[in-house]
Amino acid sequence: MDFSNPLVFSPWEYSGIAVLRLPRKPTDEHLWACCGTLIRGLQRSDINEKIWIVETERIREYRPEHPDVSGE
Repeated sequence: MDFSNPLVFSPWEYSGIAVLRLPRKPTDEHLWACCGTLIRGLQRSDINEKIWIVETERIREYRPEHPDVSGE
């Protein structure tokens, strides 16, 4: 779960971070479902400079503000 913490891993320093969220006792089917969700998400959207939390049926996207962006 460390990769989902933007204070530890800044997403703008990477090509994107995908964290697969599986149940406590995952099966092969859970893993395949998350991978399929990730693949479909990559076909529709760009993960660059974002953190994606990938579950079996959805992707939650987090894109923190880049520290170089001024509010002016």
